[in-house]
Amino acid sequence: MILLAFGIAVVFIAIALIVYARWNYGTLEKMNIPVVKPSFLLGSTPDLHLKVQHLEDVLRFQKHGKVFGVYEGRKPVVFICDPDLLRLIMVKDVEYFKDRRAIDLGDEQVNEMMDFLPYDKWKEVRNPMTPFFTLGKIKLVSQSMKESITDLCTSIRADCNFNKDQGFANILIDQKFEAFYMDLSFRSAFGIKIDDHLSPTNEVLKMFREISGQDAEFDFLYTLTMSFPFLTRFAPTLDTNATKKIGATFRNVLSARRSAGQKNNDFADILNEMIAKTSSPQYKKLGITDTTIVAQAFNFILAGYDAMKTISTMLTYYLVKHPEMQEKLHEEIDAFLERNNGEIIFEKLGELVYLNACLYETMRLVPPFIRPERICTKDWEHENLKIKKGTMIMIPAWAVHRDPEQFPDPEEFKPERFLPENKSKMHQYSFMTFGNGPRNCIGMRFAVEAMKYAFVHILKEFRFEMRHDTVIKYKPGVLFFVQYNHIPINVTKRA
Repeated sequence: MILLAFGIAVVFIAIALIVYARWNYGTLEKMNIPVVKPSFLLGSTPDLHLKVQHLEDVLRFQKHGKVFGVYEGRKPVVFICDPDLLRLIMVKDVEYFKDRRAIDLGDEQVNEMMDFLPYDKWKEVRNPMTPFFTLGKIKLVSQSMKESITDLCTSIRADCNFNKDQGFANILIDQKFEAFYMDLSFRSAFGIKIDDHLSPTNEVLKMFREISGQDAEFDFLYTLTMSFPFLTRFAPTLDTNATKKIGATFRNVLSARRSAGQKNNDFADILNEMIAKTSSPQYKKLGITDTTIVAQAFNFILAGYDAMKTISTMLTYYLVKHPEMQEKLHEEIDAFLERNNGEIIFEKLGELVYLNACLYETMRLVPPFIRPERICTKDWEHENLKIKKGTMIMIPAWAVHRDPEQFPDPEEFKPERFLPENKSKMHQYSFMTFGNGPRNCIGMRFAVEAMKYAFVHILKEFRFEMRHDTVIKYKPGVLFFVQYNHIPINVTKRA
C-alpha cells in the first residue's frame, strides 16, 4: 500500500508539474501572430543555455517577421521589431505599457534599482536625478573624467614602452575598458578613486562582476528555471555578499558627505538630497527608503560602466577591422586638435561628427542591453494585434537594428548612416540602444559624452591593430547585458 501511495503521489506531482509548465501554452496563438513552436515542457527555448540569445532573436525576426511570440519557459512573450508599433508602445500609448516586470533577484538593494521599479515609484525616483545627466552637469564632472582618461592613456603608453622592441603591445581591450569605465564612473559620480583602479582584478570591479554574473556559466538548470521558477533557489545568479559590501561603501560615502556638509555638484549630492526626503509623505506613500536611494548608485555604476565598456570594446574591434575608417578618425581628431591649439575641449566634442557616427553605428550593431521590455497594463489593440493585460512585450534590439528596410546591408559597419545629413532620414524608433519614450535610459548623454571624450584622447596618441586571434565570441544564455570572451588587439603609439 505504501508503494502504491508513493507511486500515485509521484504521478500526481508529475502531472501537476506538466500542467504548470504548459499552463500558458496557446496564449500567443490566440493573438494571431507567428509563434516559435514550444517544446513539450520548456517553452520555445529548451536550449536557452546553449544558444546566444540576441543572435537567436535576429534569426527569429528573419523567419517570423516583425511581430512574433516566444514562450520563455512558461512565460508567453510578444517580440516586436516594427518601429511604427514601437512608437505606439513606447510613446503614443505609453499609458498601456508604462511598467516593466516585477523582479526579485534576492537582494533588496538590487530589487530597488530604478529599472525594476513600478511606474509611479520609478517616476518619483527618476525626476530628481535627471539634472545630473544634462550637458551642463556633465561638463562639471568632465575634469574627473579627464583624470581617469589620463590614467588610462598612461597605462597604455606603459604597455607600449614595455614592449618597445616589438613595436606594439598586445592588450585585452575589453579588460582595459572595463577597469577604466568603472574608475571613470566612480570618480565622476561619487568623487572616489578606486584602489588599484586600472587593474582588472581590483576588488570593486571583481564585486561588480559578481553582482552582474559576468563570469557565470549557464547550464540546463538555468533553462529549467524558466519553466519552474521555484528552482531559482538552486541556481542563484546574484552574489549577495558583494551587494552588501558595495552597498556599505555607498552608504559610507553618502554619510561622510552629509556629516562634512560637503557638496561636489555630482551624483552623490543628488542622492543625499533624496535621502533628506525619505520622511516626506510622498516618499513614505511610495515606499521610497534610503535603500531605494542607495540602489540608484548601483544602477548608475552597473548599467553605465558595462554599457560603455561594451560599446568602446566593439568600436575598437570595428576600427581594427576597418583601418581606413580608423585613419579617417585620426584625421578628424588631428584637425580638431589643430583648430583648438592642441587642446581637447569638452564643450567642443560635438565637432567630431565622424567619431559620433562611429559610436552610434557601433551601438546599432552591438546594443549592450539585449532586450528592453514593457508590461501591458491594460488591454490594448491596434489593427489586427490585440494584447491582453499582463502580457510581456520584448523589444529585441539586435533584431530591430538589423531590419534591412531601415538599415540596408544591416550587418555591415557603415558609420555614414549616422552622419547629420543621413541620421535625420532614419526612423527614430528603429534605434533602440537607449530605449525610447519616458522610460528611456537616463544616462545616455553621460555615456556618449564620456566615450567621445575618452576616444579623442586615446586616438590622439594610439593606433589599434588586428591580431590573428582578434575575434568576438558571445556567451550563450545571457538575457540582459551582452557578454563575450576577451578580445585581444595590438596597440602602437602614433608617430
